[in-house]
Amino acid sequence: MTAHSIYSLKMMLVSTIVIALAAGGFYFLWPRTNTYPVNGLTSYADLDTQPFACLGTLVLFDVDETIITMPDQLDFTLPFRLRVLWHFPQFIYTQNWEWVYSKLWQQAQFMLVEPIVAQLINELKSCGCIVLGLTSMESGEYGAIAHMPEWRFNTLANFGIKFSQQFGNYTFTNLASYRSNYPVLYKGILCANQQPKGDVLRAFLDQTGLRPSKIVFFEDNMTNLQSVGMMCNALGIPVDMYHYTGAEKYQKWSNPDRVMEQIKKIFIA
Repeated sequence: MTAHSIYSLKMMLVSTIVIALAAGGFYFLWPRTNTYPVNGLTSYADLDTQPFACLGTLVLFDVDETIITMPDQLDFTLPFRLRVLWHFPQFIYTQNWEWVYSKLWQQAQFMLVEPIVAQLINELKSCGCIVLGLTSMESGEYGAIAHMPEWRFNTLANFGIKFSQQFGNYTFTNLASYRSNYPVLYKGILCANQQPKGDVLRAFLDQTGLRPSKIVFFEDNMTNLQSVGMMCNALGIPVDMYHYTGAEKYQKWSNPDRVMEQIKKIFIA
């Protein structure tokens, strides 16, 4: 890469910083409301399943920070991204970010947020509940990962977690696409492919004709909880939603110098 090319990329970086700061300010100043009631949950050990653990209940689990977590968290924050961009101007191109982050995910050490969660999922299935994953994750290729749903399924299976699979696999082509892919149901995991989770859940219910007596949803992101709450309200389905925060105590940022060395090795390779 020539000196002129590096200079041009760094000027693009400066422009990116200005745009990011403006967008960030707008995001944090925008008012938010939570319309649909949510229960706080810091540990699955505190959960009383008796009211809903029965035939006819659909139980949904988000995956990241709700079932599994990386105690050594990858740093997606703006300061770290800017540091990477400054040392590797080539990262102004999205495909380079994608390749490196996918390699870092493949190398990451995942853990269950609580060992009891695997037992909880199996118990809910055994008492007649339909138990599915509902993740925002993309449904196609991402960098070095050829098929994100299969990668995620295998990660969970290594912890003894498999969701209900009586509905087979399905692609929801009636929903909006993202990066030329659509939300999917894959081996019991609803991959929303960055679409609103409420929309994907409704598409699943319409496709299968399933009308559960109750929906129970565990999720660490309030926006996703409200999306599902709005959908359930529209269909008149009772819903219990849990804002799970149990993963927070395990998380710490990766050592930035070590991650920079990983990125350097990945990028050179």
